[in-house]
Amino acid sequence: KLQFLYFIASSISMPLSRYLRGDFIVIGAGPAGLACALRLAQLSTTGHFGGNVRLLEKEPEAGGRASCSLTKHHYFDYGFQRFATPSVGTSWHRVVGDLRQEWKCSEWGNVEKDFDSTTNTITEIINDDEYYTLVPSVKVLSKFLWASYSRMEDLITSAPVTRIQRWERGQWILQTSGKKWYRADAIIVAAPPPVVLPLFSGDEEHPLPESSLIEPASMMKYKPVIVLLLGWDSPGYSICDVLNIKNHPVIAHIYDNGSKEARPKDRTCLTIVCTPEFSEEHCSVPEKQLTYYLADQLSTLEIMSEVPPPKFAACHIWKLGYHISTEKHDPMWDPDAGLGFVGDWTLGANTLEAAWNSGVRLANTIVGETDLDKIEPIRYSTFNANVVKAPEPSDAKIEATLYGKSRSNRC
Repeated sequence: KLQFLYFIASSISMPLSRYLRGDFIVIGAGPAGLACALRLAQLSTTGHFGGNVRLLEKEPEAGGRASCSLTKHHYFDYGFQRFATPSVGTSWHRVVGDLRQEWKCSEWGNVEKDFDSTTNTITEIINDDEYYTLVPSVKVLSKFLWASYSRMEDLITSAPVTRIQRWERGQWILQTSGKKWYRADAIIVAAPPPVVLPLFSGDEEHPLPESSLIEPASMMKYKPVIVLLLGWDSPGYSICDVLNIKNHPVIAHIYDNGSKEARPKDRTCLTIVCTPEFSEEHCSVPEKQLTYYLADQLSTLEIMSEVPPPKFAACHIWKLGYHISTEKHDPMWDPDAGLGFVGDWTLGANTLEAAWNSGVRLANTIVGETDLDKIEPIRYSTFNANVVKAPEPSDAKIEATLYGKSRSNRC
């Protein structure tokens, strides 16, 4: 009888011991993947989670669409540009409070206008909400949080996953481009599903588990986004923080990255986002060829006709720029398969807040606690809405904050 009771107790506690004290691998170190991994690391200090977390990121640095480029003293955010006031009580609200406390978040993007390319008229937009950006760039999100919550097993960059296979005792094994293998009890997919799902494979001895998560993940559709980065060594070539271009076949938005907090004011840095139609039709064109064409297209706008040629120009293509689904999903975690999905698409939005909250929500679900208020996260600082603005740092300090001692050229 005692043996039978022990067997029953072991069977019931098996998922708990397997996942709460197991090895997790998060594929993708963007905002959602970072949030999930860091949340699990936080919960390990409270006793709710005792496993190890490892992130695999294909790019040289973490950040995903929260990316920045520093080239020839021109600073560009070519992913997320701004975010609205966070929803009170969410994890993202607390993180933004910490960032504001440390002068790493400021208001930006509230000066917004529409320009009609057919009538050459400008209309000012009054937003009901306030918008913010990260200082000195969106990349500070990954660097700041990594320094704040550093209890992580590992963050491995430049390690694109090439194969995911089921292994013995319900475990997973992953192979990266460097022919290195990793074993995990559970996998959290934080990269776009169309990229990761084709990497799953199984055989007769180790078949893939049947998970209800695969169908909604496989149905996700993405659209590309083409971004043009232009830099001048003098100021004055911008209209406002955010300029929306109406009735133009190529250009949709112009963001003045030079007007953001802690950016040099003696130069102009513009991030131009192309229309969805143009991006989808030309996403396979070489970036260098697109750079020249888009720079010429910008000069066709009446408001930019007198602007001299830029000193710096580069193009970036997001093959999977944004998803087109508005459907919300329950926390996408399958304990039987040891598989989970995070990303802004799980909350039906294309926002930085949705990406972050999705990662935290899944981590809470894994440990069996879905109420954020019951597990207070480890705080870097307390929230203070009335923060004095930080003094504008020098170029050298900005470069050190963005890239450490060495400056990299992503473009």
